[in-house]
Amino acid sequence: MILFIEKVKISIKTKQKLFICFLEFNQGLNIIQGNNSKGKSSVLNSIIYALGLEIIIGKKGPDALKVVLTDEITEDLKSYKVLESKVELKIKNAKNESKLIIRYIKSRDFQSRLVKFGDGELYLDKESENSRLTDYFLHDSGSVSRKAGFHNKLLNFLNIELPKVQLYNLKESILYLECIFPLFFIEQRVGWSGIQSTIPSVYRIKQPALKAFEFILKFRSNMIQEQKEIIKRQISDLKIEIRNFMDKIKNEINLENGIIENYQDNIDKLIEMEWIPSISFRFEQKVYNIDEFISELESRLIIIDDQIEVDVKNNNEKEKMIEDITNFEDERVSLETLFNTHSHEKFREESNLTKLQNSLNNIASEERRYKDLKKLQTYGSKLESLIINNQCPTCDQLINDVVFEEIDYHPLSIDETLNYLNQQKSALNPLINLSKKTINIKDQIITEIKSKINIIRKNIDEIRSYLEKPIIFQNLSEIRHNLNLEDKIESIKSLNSDIPVYLDRLNDILNIYKELKEELHKLTDEDINKEDLHKIAKFEEIFKIYLKMLRFNSISVNDIEISKDNYLPIWNKDGIKLVIQKISESDNIRLILSYYLALLKLSFTHETNHFGILILDEPRQQNMNESDYIELYSVINEFKGDYQIIVASSSKNTFFKELSNKFRFKWFQYNEKSLFQADNIKKRI
Repeated sequence: MILFIEKVKISIKTKQKLFICFLEFNQGLNIIQGNNSKGKSSVLNSIIYALGLEIIIGKKGPDALKVVLTDEITEDLKSYKVLESKVELKIKNAKNESKLIIRYIKSRDFQSRLVKFGDGELYLDKESENSRLTDYFLHDSGSVSRKAGFHNKLLNFLNIELPKVQLYNLKESILYLECIFPLFFIEQRVGWSGIQSTIPSVYRIKQPALKAFEFILKFRSNMIQEQKEIIKRQISDLKIEIRNFMDKIKNEINLENGIIENYQDNIDKLIEMEWIPSISFRFEQKVYNIDEFISELESRLIIIDDQIEVDVKNNNEKEKMIEDITNFEDERVSLETLFNTHSHEKFREESNLTKLQNSLNNIASEERRYKDLKKLQTYGSKLESLIINNQCPTCDQLINDVVFEEIDYHPLSIDETLNYLNQQKSALNPLINLSKKTINIKDQIITEIKSKINIIRKNIDEIRSYLEKPIIFQNLSEIRHNLNLEDKIESIKSLNSDIPVYLDRLNDILNIYKELKEELHKLTDEDINKEDLHKIAKFEEIFKIYLKMLRFNSISVNDIEISKDNYLPIWNKDGIKLVIQKISESDNIRLILSYYLALLKLSFTHETNHFGILILDEPRQQNMNESDYIELYSVINEFKGDYQIIVASSSKNTFFKELSNKFRFKWFQYNEKSLFQADNIKKRI
C-alpha cells in the first residue's frame, strides 16, 4: 500500500470543554457507523484536510469543513463556540514507515496553510509526541516543488513521482494530487453524482480525469508519451544542429565566392535525396565546378610566374623588404605583448564575473528559502520548530549546540536577513554590470589587436616567401597579387578536401534524425500499448462482474464497456456507443461503486499506482437497499491484497451486527453518540 491511514485524532477546544475524536484504523475494511449528524463526514473530511486535499470536498482551507469543526459544536442540545480545532493524522507508506501530520483548522496562532509533518505519535489520553515535527507550507506556489512545501514532502514520503501534463494554455504542469485522489475518495454530497466528479478544474489541466486514470493504472502509454516528448525535443535540437551545419557548409563555400546550386533546407528531402552539394564558381563570366576552378587558377598562376621580370641589379627593393620585416616584427611583438596583457585581464575579469554571478545565485537561493521561512512564520511557525535534529532549515547543515554556547550569538531575524540579502543583491548587480561591460571592452580591444597581428603576419609571410626565391620581383604589388592567387588556390583545395568531411558528419546527424523520426512514428502507432489494453480489458471484466453482483439492471451489463477514449463506462447499443445516462439513482451508485472497487481490485494482480486506499462517505444514503449493501461488503470481503477501505454509514446497528457474523471488518459503533466526545479541558490542556 502506498498510503495507509493508521490513526486520526480531531481536537475541538471550547471555553468549557475539549471535544476529541480518536480512531485507530486497521488494514482491510473499517466501518464508522452512527446516526446522521454525529460527525462521520467531518472525520472523513478531516482526513482529507490533513492531507491538504480538501479542495476535492469543495474549497481550500477550513471553509471546506463542517461548522462543528470551525464555529460551533453541540452536546446535549447545548452549543459551544469553537475556539481552536486541529486534526492529527498518523500515516504509513509502502515501506511501513510512519509519519505524523498536524494541521490546524481554527487557531489564533496557526494558519491553515501551515502543516506540521515528521516523526511523532498519537495518543487518546494525552497530547501527541510532536517535538520532532517540521513546519511546511501548503496551497502556495512551490508547495509541490520546494523543500518547504508540504506536498513535496508528502510525495517524497509516499515515493510518488507525479507525471507531467499539458494545461489549456499549452504550458506544462504536474498532475496534482488533488486530481488523483478523487479516485480514492467519494465525498458525500457531490462524490456520488458521477465518477471522478470532484476533480477540481482550477488547475486548468487538459483532461485531468483521463490523466489521473492513466496514472493510477500506470499505463505504459504515459511512459510512451514521455518518451515521445523526449524524442521530439531531441529532433528539435537536431533540426537546429542540421540547419547550423548546412549554414556552415554554405558559408564556407560563400567565403570563396562559391554557390551551392542544389541547396536544400528541407531536412526530410535532404535524407530522401542523399544530398551532395553541387558547387560552382563564377569567374570572368564563366561557370566552373570546383575541380575546374582549381585547374583554371593554377594555370593562371603559371602564366603570371612566367611573365614576372627579373631585375638582378636592383637590390634596393630587397633591402627595403628586409627593413620592412624588421619593423613588422617589432610591431608584432609589441602587439602580442598587449594582446596577452588584455587576455589575462579578460580572464581575470571573467573569473571575477563567475564569482559574482555565483554569489548572486546563492543569494537568490537563500532569499527563496528565507521567504519560505517568512511564509511559515506568517502562518504561525515558531523558529525553534524550523530547526529539527540540529539542522538548519535553509541550508540543511548540521548546527552544533556548542557553537551557540561558546559565543554571544544573536541571530538576525528573518526580516533582517531578507533585508540584508536584498542589500547584498543591490550591491552585486552594479558590480556584475560593470564586470560585463569591462569584458565587452576587453573583447573589442583583443579582437582589434588580433586583427592587426594577422595583417602584420601576412605581410611578413609575403615578403619572406619571395625573399627566399632566386628571383626578385619588380614590386610588392606583383608579389601580393601572386601570393593572393596562391592563397586562393590553397583555400579552394582545402574546401574541396573539407566538403567530404562535412558531408560525413552531416550524414551522421541525418541518420540519427531519421532514426528518431522512425522511433517517434512507432511510438505514435503505439499510443495505447498492448499491456495497457490488457489492463483496460481486465478492468472492464472486473467492473462488469461487480455491476452484476450489485444488481445493476438499468441496461444489460453485457452491453456496457469501458471507452478507450476517456476510460469511462459507455453503452454499446447495437454497435452504437452511447454515454450511459437516464439510469436510476441507485444504479448510478452501483456504477460508481463497481468502478472504484474494480480499480482497487486490479491493483492486486497488476502493477499500478493505486494508493491501496478507498474512502466512501455514506453510500447507504444513496437509495440502495440493504441486500445490495450486503453484496457490496461481500465483494470487499473477497479482496486478497493489501488495502484499506474506510466507510462512513448511517445503517442501523442491527444491520452491522448481522454483517459482522459474515464478514471481517473493524466496526466503530456510535449510533446515537457523537464521534466527538467531551472531556474535562483541564485534563487535556
